[in-house]
Amino acid sequence: MKKQLIKISLFIFVISALFVACKDDEDTTAPVITLNGANPFIIENISDAYVEPGFTASDDEDGTITSRVIVTNEVNKDSAGTYEIHYELTDNAGNATDIHRDVIVQNTLETNSPQNKGIYAVTEVCGGPSSNYSDTISFSATVNNRIWFTRFANYINGRAYATVNSAGVVTMPAQTVFCGNPAASRLFSGTGSISTAGGVTTMVINMSETTNGTTVTCTETYTK
Repeated sequence: MKKQLIKISLFIFVISALFVACKDDEDTTAPVITLNGANPFIIENISDAYVEPGFTASDDEDGTITSRVIVTNEVNKDSAGTYEIHYELTDNAGNATDIHRDVIVQNTLETNSPQNKGIYAVTEVCGGPSSNYSDTISFSATVNNRIWFTRFANYINGRAYATVNSAGVVTMPAQTVFCGNPAASRLFSGTGSISTAGGVTTMVINMSETTNGTTVTCTETYTK
C-alpha cells in the first residue's frame, strides 16, 4: 500500500512538472508590425492614387511573417478627408496585432495655399457707396483648386464657387445660385486674383450679377 501511494505521488509530481513546463513555454507575445513611410500619410491632390509605402512584420517565435499581414484600405482618393488603413496579423499561437496608418486626402489648395481659406472681411462696390460684410471661404472636397463662398455678394445662402490656379488667378464661371432674402435665381460670373503678403491675404473679384433680367457689375475685395 505504501509503495502504491509513493507511485501515485510520483505520477502526480511528473504531471505537475510537465504542466508547469508547458505553461512556461507558452507564447503570449504579440507579433510586431513596423510601417514604412509617413504616418499620417498625405495625398496632396484629390484623386491621386495612394501608393503603399510598405511594412514589415516579425514575431519572437515565428520570425519574419510580413506576407501574413492583412491590409484593409479605407481610402477614398476622390474625396478630401482623413481615412485609415488597417494592418492585422496573427501569429501561430493566436496572438494578434492591429495597427493603422492615417491617410489624409486634400485639395491641391490645402497643399499649396492653405492660407486662402477662412473668414474674410469683404468690401463690395457696385458703382456707388461701398458696403461691408464677412464671408467664409472653404476648399472643395471633390475638385482640386476650387473654393466655395458662403455668402457671396452678401447674399444669404450665397454658395457660389470659383477656381484658383497656381498663379493666384481667380475664375468664377457663370453659375446660377438661388439665394438672398427674398430668395431669387442669381447668375454670377467674374475674374480676379488672390495673393498673400506680410501675413495678409487679399482677393479681388470683378463680377457681374444678373437677377430678374437686370445686370449689375461689382467689385468684391476680400481681406484676411
